Amino acid sequence: MPHTVFLVIPYRLFFPFSKPVRLAFFLLVVVLLVAPGSRATDFTFAQITDIHLSSAQTEADLKSTLKALANLGEPVDFILVTGDISEMGRPEEFQRCKSLLDSSGFRYYVLLGNHDVRWSTYSLEELAGLLPGVPHFAFMHKGVQFIGLNTALPLEAWGDLSPAEQRWLAEQMAAVPRNVPRLIFTHHPVFYPDRDFTADAFRFLKILNGYNVRLVSAGHGHRYRRWFLNDVPFVMAPAVLHFRGFLLFRVHGDSLLCEARLADSDSLLGGFRLALSPKAKQAAPPFAGVRVSTSSDSLWLRNLTDFDTVLVRLDAGSWQRTPVRKASVVLSLPVKVEGEHSLSLRLLTAADNLWQREFRFPVGKSLLWKLALNAR
Repeated sequence: MPHTVFLVIPYRLFFPFSKPVRLAFFLLVVVLLVAPGSRATDFTFAQITDIHLSSAQTEADLKSTLKALANLGEPVDFILVTGDISEMGRPEEFQRCKSLLDSSGFRYYVLLGNHDVRWSTYSLEELAGLLPGVPHFAFMHKGVQFIGLNTALPLEAWGDLSPAEQRWLAEQMAAVPRNVPRLIFTHHPVFYPDRDFTADAFRFLKILNGYNVRLVSAGHGHRYRRWFLNDVPFVMAPAVLHFRGFLLFRVHGDSLLCEARLADSDSLLGGFRLALSPKAKQAAPPFAGVRVSTSSDSLWLRNLTDFDTVLVRLDAGSWQRTPVRKASVVLSLPVKVEGEHSLSLRLLTAADNLWQREFRFPVGKSLLWKLALNAR
């Protein structure tokens, strides 16, 4: 009871105003208290990739890149290192790279690349104990979820998203509300406009569906490149090796600004800005009107009025690439075996803007099917 009197009496003494005036006063106090906290969500982070540390020259490339990040004039909350930190996976390469990263003063997370596991004598468990982030990572930072996936395969140059890795990804995605912005990082690009670096990529897209994924960023290709796939932005970071390149990300309010930079230059390789909030309404896929028909020896694509290029693949075969010069295109489709088959289709609407779908269909004695491409 004494506590109740203590609270009520000051309220009457200091707020002898009408109820609307008191309400307005309290709303003003709340705004003043909350505003500084919202500004605290602004932050900067960086992505470096493909260090390939093996010599004095590659060591100098890494040192220059880290020095450029330290001299930005703004704090960098952390660095994401997306693979190929070593050239041959030798213990001395890992140890030296770790020493340079540790001495930089930056908090960092590491993903493995194909060079890190292709010839390495270290086990995955040993590398996980040596390098923070290995084999994969997921964390929240100031309202944004960061996910790093392991695509490295021992003894292979290409990448893979194993069923276990995809299950882990699905668990991390489901651990936070769907509208939380997500940034996903890999070494191998999960998709690429004109080739595949990673197996089982279609299941990856299905896992992302329905979540607020704002960017998928990779390394491996050593150069800056940007593209879209099914309306999801993808980017490739420039390499530290030779180029001393990096991606610098700034989060400010609802905006993510990415700059592709070189340590030894003030000019930008490129950049873009994305909104972090979910899209109010996603546009229909641009291939909604396209019609696909297959026969015993051909694949017909019709209503191709807004596309530059078509890529098609049957089962696990190679991609067939055809420029679009008219509304209908005929491609060879050598289906000779009865049973279940997979048809993958990529349509390029502009420079590096792709829409992709996969269809499974049975092959019977008639060898004749019709497929309609609708919204994904």
